[in-house]
This record gives sequence, structure tokens and C-alpha cells, in this order.
Amino acid sequence: MMSSVKTDLEEMNRIGSAKMTTRRELYARLCLTRKYILRHFQSPIQLDELSKVAFLSKYHLLRTYKSVFGITPYQEVIKLRLARAKDLMRTGEKSLEEIAFEVGFSDRRSFTKAFKKETGQPPSCFRGGSLKVTKQCAGAAKVRLSPAPISND
Repeated sequence: MMSSVKTDLEEMNRIGSAKMTTRRELYARLCLTRKYILRHFQSPIQLDELSKVAFLSKYHLLRTYKSVFGITPYQEVIKLRLARAKDLMRTGEKSLEEIAFEVGFSDRRSFTKAFKKETGQPPSCFRGGSLKVTKQCAGAAKVRLSPAPISND
């Protein structure tokens, strides 16, 4: 509990307002926005929606959210979606396409792109359900890391 209060105060102090009451109010709005994201990350979320939740302009929301939490609302949504996808891949038998839709991506391609950006590997390698897939993924990683052959021509 004490750690949570300390974290809240640290986050609130990142807001560049002179008045403490203004900082508290703005922090409360940002926390409402974050709670909204946590509840709705599996659905399409627009910046306009978040702006209305926070009663802030889009620009002010983006700027203050990032300064307080260290990431943008969009990055928060992607982070939550990917964490949920990893859980589903570890525990379930759903296809990657089903997982992509369930966690809120519009298609498997955008899911794969976001997953590779975060983890450095495609979701199929992360899942690694069979030895064959694991070997293919290990081979792909070696190919990417090896230098290009030198030609004597």
C-alpha cells in the first residue's frame, strides 16, 4: 500500500503544474483514462474516446499521459494486448488468428507485426508448440545474425 502511494505521488509530481490541486485533478483524470484502457483494451479505442474520458484535449492527454506513465495511451493498449496474447498462447489451443482478434487486433498481420516488434520473434516461434517449429525459429534467428558472405568477384 505504501509503495502504491509513493508511486502515485511520484507520478503526480511529473505533471508540470505549479498548483498541487491542479496536479491532483489532472492525475485523477489520467488515472481514469488508464482504468478505461485497462477495461477496454480488447476493443478498438480511439484517442477521441480517451480525450472525453479525461476531459482533456487530445494533445494535452498524450503529452501528460506519457510524462506521467512513461508511455502513450496507444503503447499502453498494445502492451496490454500483447501480454494477454502471450497468456492465451501459453495456456490455450486457439489459433493465432483467433488470439489476435480476441485481444483486439484487427487482423493477424497487425498482431504479428506488433508481437515481433516487442519480442523480436513471430508469435508462432513464441508459442513453440512443436520441436519442428522451435528448430525453424532457432534456424531463422541464426540466419539473421550471421554476416553476409564475402564475394571474391
